[in-house]
Amino acid sequence: MPKGIFPAPAPENLITVPSCKSCNNGYSRDEEEFLIDLVLSATALDKNNEANKVLGKVVRELRGERKGVIRSGRRKKSFRVVQSARLVDVFTPSDVFLGQVVAFPANGDAFYRVIDKIVRGLYYHHFGKALSRDALVWQQPVDRSSPDWREEFIKMVAPFKWKKFMIGNGKTFQYLLATGQTDGFDETYWILVFYEGNGHLSLYLCGTRETGMGNADDIPS
Repeated sequence: MPKGIFPAPAPENLITVPSCKSCNNGYSRDEEEFLIDLVLSATALDKNNEANKVLGKVVRELRGERKGVIRSGRRKKSFRVVQSARLVDVFTPSDVFLGQVVAFPANGDAFYRVIDKIVRGLYYHHFGKALSRDALVWQQPVDRSSPDWREEFIKMVAPFKWKKFMIGNGKTFQYLLATGQTDGFDETYWILVFYEGNGHLSLYLCGTRETGMGNADDIPS
């Protein structure tokens, strides 16, 4: 779990899993991109206090400042963010149209790799073993640009029995887990919720397919 998305102090139940130093460090740039795009999205309506608490960190990243050093790569990132800004429709949980806000399209490759890392880490945390390298891990950001998105989303997730987990107070990150089987393969399903679902990048539906998981009806705590 990228620690940078949490305001200080980090929650006591922050999930960590074993990882070699080179593997962990290999995600550092991706996690920077992930943090910047996620927080800018979540703070567009100024609705989530936890996201606003780390906004200063994001602004410093965009300026290219770290320990007094100006990094030219961050200048390029700042330019990319400004150039890619667009307007998106915003709806309340009851599907009332609120208007439009500025949104920032994410770095898709970086987001994919970080979400993949999160799902694999959560899998290890709950089932006590790592997914194999060739295991199927899929992810789908929930598109909430349509007034009917909630009904469509409920239809997708309704067949499963979900268990909810909160990291800290849940305002920065919480997730739901369900299990099942398809064609004899054990599968897990995950709903990842960042910053209470604020922002167009904050809600993901993910899944894994791996054989030999055990009893697919049991979800370890």
